[in-house]
Amino acid sequence: MNAVFQDGPLDREFWRGDIDARLPAVFRAGLATILLCDALFLFPDISAFYGATGLWPAALGSGPLVGVSDAALRLVWAGGCLSLLALALGWFSRLSAFLSCAFLVAVHHRDPSITTGGDYLAQILLAFCIVLDTGAAFSLDARWRGRARDFVAAAPWRALQLHLAILYFVTARLKIRGGWLSGDGVYFGLQHFGFLRPPGAWLLAHPELCRVSTFVVLALEGTFAFFALSPIKGRTARVCAAACSVAVQLGILLTMRVGFFTALMLWTSVLFLPATARAAVAVTPRDRRLRWALVALCNGVVLVVAWDVFVGRRFPLPAAVRQAQSALGLTQQYDLFGATYEVQQWSARGVRADGREVDVMEATAPGFRSQVGWLFSPFYKVTFSPDADPAAIAQWMCRTYAANENAPLSQVTLAKHARQPARPNMETPFIDTVLFAGPCH
Repeated sequence: MNAVFQDGPLDREFWRGDIDARLPAVFRAGLATILLCDALFLFPDISAFYGATGLWPAALGSGPLVGVSDAALRLVWAGGCLSLLALALGWFSRLSAFLSCAFLVAVHHRDPSITTGGDYLAQILLAFCIVLDTGAAFSLDARWRGRARDFVAAAPWRALQLHLAILYFVTARLKIRGGWLSGDGVYFGLQHFGFLRPPGAWLLAHPELCRVSTFVVLALEGTFAFFALSPIKGRTARVCAAACSVAVQLGILLTMRVGFFTALMLWTSVLFLPATARAAVAVTPRDRRLRWALVALCNGVVLVVAWDVFVGRRFPLPAAVRQAQSALGLTQQYDLFGATYEVQQWSARGVRADGREVDVMEATAPGFRSQVGWLFSPFYKVTFSPDADPAAIAQWMCRTYAANENAPLSQVTLAKHARQPARPNMETPFIDTVLFAGPCH
């Protein structure tokens, strides 16, 4: 292989060779830490989002967490956090990755309303950590269980790089198809105040800067895949891909609050940092076959995940494959900030037993409101779900208000004030809609 094409997709050792075990270990520790922090952040509200009497009815969810008691849910959550902690420390790394992935899949099936593209990506990253030997360095496995190795098989690592390249490519493609070439993509996205940080509000007040930002984001996301999979000067090109990713995600981090999504996407840049690689040391025919089988398995998973966005309409996957894909958490949401969503503001007014009218949302979950701030609220994400049950949400507010204020409500009205995103110097009319109005019970 010509030296120019070494360490790139055209080099077969790129796929079947080995890489330094330290970078996958660093990636494992950071990934698990980010997910553990997110799980701990959600813990106070797990009954609201996943409980039997929460705002997302069991009929709208699926999986093993449907119908479990709040006490059992807390035990499951504690177990998931312990699995993520074990993964961060590299203690039984593959087993802890499997348990952590199962935990995330179960949680996301129970309440898909607050999942984001980052949640789906996290499942896939954890699934590959089951195959990738992430415990060979910087781990308790390496220190106490004699699992230390200098190099590990590169195939799962390369498959992760391939998946990220596809993710950015499809995201840019969907944004272009969604109208971002008009220059208003960033301006539309920043009108959702519930996702906005104060610097984002400042940027929204400057439409020309929003227009420049739109084209910069498209350029960075659109070129990411070409750098990530460049067959020429692969190591250098992948560093350029990491720089593109960091630039996009730092812009999002500064202007928007979208949960752990940004931290996770920033951390995936580790996948593209330079790592020492070498040719496969396996020399027997059997070892060669096993190496290529691992390459085929890992890239086959990436192919299945990306199938729908490329050829799924003409050649849909068999139903059994789709069911297995969903059950294993091997699905990816690609439309990251590309679609145009309704700009809305929810409100909830209630009447207490003594006839006093109160703001129910302020006393139960002010995070439902669309307002500029610094911290992300998963409650706001619920308002974007087309499958949300307003009656169930209203009744959850009734129960929560009674518990928090020690005063029952006789009735509640849940409404939204909404319009389509407007272009600069244009206005679209707001429409008021009553989502639910009725007695509390």
